[in-house]
Amino acid sequence: MMLAGATNAFAEPRSDTSVAERQEPAPGRVERSWYGWQVLAVDGAATGLFITAAASRSRPVFTSGIFVYALSAPAVHAFHARPWPGVGSLALRVVAPGLLGLIGYATVSCRSDYADEAQGAECTDTRRTRGTLGLIVGGVIATTVDASLLAFELRPVRRAGLVDEISPYNVAVMPVLSPSTLGVAARATF
Repeated sequence: MMLAGATNAFAEPRSDTSVAERQEPAPGRVERSWYGWQVLAVDGAATGLFITAAASRSRPVFTSGIFVYALSAPAVHAFHARPWPGVGSLALRVVAPGLLGLIGYATVSCRSDYADEAQGAECTDTRRTRGTLGLIVGGVIATTVDASLLAFELRPVRRAGLVDEISPYNVAVMPVLSPSTLGVAARATF
């Protein structure tokens, strides 16, 4: 199988514009692109770790969940070259659950002079439960705000081409058949 000359099959695009012109951004035009699904995906992984930790009562898995929850969404922002939303995401993920957890814990007033030890233990359990509920609500709020408000980027609008209207990433695989050549040619644009 000879692939010589296979790239010539792609030398002439089928439109009036060249490949380079179709891939250049239109001057001054940008569009908002949402990547919040990536934030939700990594938060789903953290949630899975939290559920696993609760089911197995594993402190290392719980600690891993905390690190994944706190650091993975800011890393997603960093991968999109948006450091300030990453800093905001980290602050939001620390402050919202912490603050709401403290508020939940503080909503239960326990006296220190319980005559019955069971009443004191019940009060402590109630505090712990409300504090945990505050942490969960704060985490849900932080995830929602992060994915819906912070996870946007501006991208240049590409000129319409053969496939560019659907995706800026194109892959073409084509058989090459001629009297002297039999093979497959591939072209990709990323």
